[in-house]
Amino acid sequence: GNLALKEQNTTGGSASLLYHDTDDSLLWTIGVARTTNEIETGSANLDLVLASAYASNIIFANKTTESMRISSTGHTQIIAADGSGLALKSASSSNPKLTFLDSGGGTKFAIQASTSGATFSGGDVEITSSTDAKPILTLEQTGDNSNAGQLIFLTSGAANDNDDSGVIRFRGMNDAGTPEEIEYATIYVNHDDVSDGSEDATMFFRTQSGGSLGSRMVIKSSNVGIGTELPASGGSGSTLHIRNNLYLGSSGAVHGSINSDD
Repeated sequence: GNLALKEQNTTGGSASLLYHDTDDSLLWTIGVARTTNEIETGSANLDLVLASAYASNIIFANKTTESMRISSTGHTQIIAADGSGLALKSASSSNPKLTFLDSGGGTKFAIQASTSGATFSGGDVEITSSTDAKPILTLEQTGDNSNAGQLIFLTSGAANDNDDSGVIRFRGMNDAGTPEEIEYATIYVNHDDVSDGSEDATMFFRTQSGGSLGSRMVIKSSNVGIGTELPASGGSGSTLHIRNNLYLGSSGAVHGSINSDD
């Protein structure tokens, strides 16, 4: 048979299962809230409320063995007791999605399974740690394969000359009275020409020098420039273009220099 709880007030109210101790103090409640705060912390639209006067955990168990708990200690936690992890399964989609919402119901961040892995959307991803030499981001390929993992920067919108496809920034603080965040080095790629069949690109390597961030080396199409962003073309071959001086030496001794013609 079934245990039925029936509302007696047709204008509101709710049916609840209440548990009291020997002093008749309410310990916990299970019920459905029709209006705001009908059952302790319930809200409108028929919320299912599990309310406790003391406990901070809701525990799911198979007989006497705990399988999972929802804890509100410090911050809300969902814990798999056996360490097997938490699985998210969609009843209607082969690509389930986990969405994080702000207090107003807006999407802040989402993770969705895809045929190739997982898709992250909604904004920046920040990994932080206060431990020395951490955090570490590892891309590990564990199969017996000849090809390694990949880090891909993709701009998939409209193609335009001089778009950038990817930037790696190296930042840190300086020792100003109020420390400032400084970009000490940058590596990025620019699409010089996006014409089909004759695409060209430039890779820039920038570093700080005397408080100024500038390009120290570029690879422009098939030419390399050191000290210049516009390496001269060597005609049919590739050119190494060094602006100012090239010094050759070993053990600190300068054996000679080659002056550029510009």
